[in-house]
Amino acid sequence: MPSSCERWRIAPQVAHESFGDAAVVLNLRSGVYYTLNEVAARAWERLGRPVDLPGLTDELLTTFQVERSVLAGDLEILLAELERLELVVRVRL
Repeated sequence: MPSSCERWRIAPQVAHESFGDAAVVLNLRSGVYYTLNEVAARAWERLGRPVDLPGLTDELLTTFQVERSVLAGDLEILLAELERLELVVRVRL
């Protein structure tokens, strides 16, 4: 579980574009691009500024009707995968 002082933001070597309910993200370093579904795209929009997991969960709960624990768990997995792909970076406060 991430600590409460950890934040994530979009990595500097990433280009992205939103298309309706989806987004396309390009890692400029690797040349690989990814398509994000609606929930991931909504999370991505908020990663333009450093955001922590509880804050991101709160913001998305206003859009999606899902249990908080389910959404937080899914977002934790998403952030870990985006970090692994070098699309986001952690900012420690």
